Amino acid sequence: MASKRRNYTREFKVEAVRLITENGSGIREAAESLGVSQNSLRTWMKQLENEAVGGRSRSASASFPRWRLPPALCVPKESLRQMP
Repeated sequence: MASKRRNYTREFKVEAVRLITENGSGIREAAESLGVSQNSLRTWMKQLENEAVGGRSRSASASFPRWRLPPALCVPKESLRQMP
């Protein structure tokens, strides 16, 4: 029998990403403590990062309402390219 696919709320996904970005938890540790896969966390991080910089992928727009990361966590892509 196939298992039922779990749906997570937007708030859960945002808090899961914050656990990694703000608290310094590793993806593996966060995934284990939350009971989700590491791949799910990576996907949520990419989706939320895309939204924070103004771009929205097709899957991200379907999964998340628009939101913004705190300014301390936002690094413009242009500044990353200029780093030595």
